[in-house]
Amino acid sequence: MKDKYIYPAIFEFSNDNIMVTFPDLTECISFSDNQEEAFINAKRELESCIYSLEKSKKEIPSPSNINTISIKSNETIAFIEISLVEVKKEMRKPK
Repeated sequence: MKDKYIYPAIFEFSNDNIMVTFPDLTECISFSDNQEEAFINAKRELESCIYSLEKSKKEIPSPSNINTISIKSNETIAFIEISLVEVKKEMRKPK
């Protein structure tokens, strides 16, 4: 398995919040009140999704080419990068 993953995320802006989805990982969705929180929550959600897929030995999809993703006028695309090494270290820590 890989250590680092970079996926495109769609940030959808509404009056109340920012929803972040990942075109390649439909189960990964987060909601936030502001842009900074949106990036933090998106990263955490991506970490959780990739970690779960790896742990359950399911296929981890390849990231889409950004040129193939259609967005609406209230949306933008950003790349989210994670390191599974860091996620695994965090998961091993005693709670």
